[in-house]
Amino acid sequence: EPMQISLLRLRLAELEFCDHQLNANRGKIRNLMDKIKTLNSKYKAIKQKEAVIEAQAAWRSSWYED
Repeated sequence: EPMQISLLRLRLAELEFCDHQLNANRGKIRNLMDKIKTLNSKYKAIKQKEAVIEAQAAWRSSWYED
């Protein structure tokens, strides 16, 4: 028997909460989400730099013969 599945995607700005306090704090939630995105971007940049530094160190260490 076929089953119908629906997917609904909403953005935080499109949500309205039943709890008035939660609805009033929606801006705080949005700010926290922005901070998370910023931290994630910084983390990825740092990991990329770390990978480059490790590759450079491995390349330099190959210059010397034991």
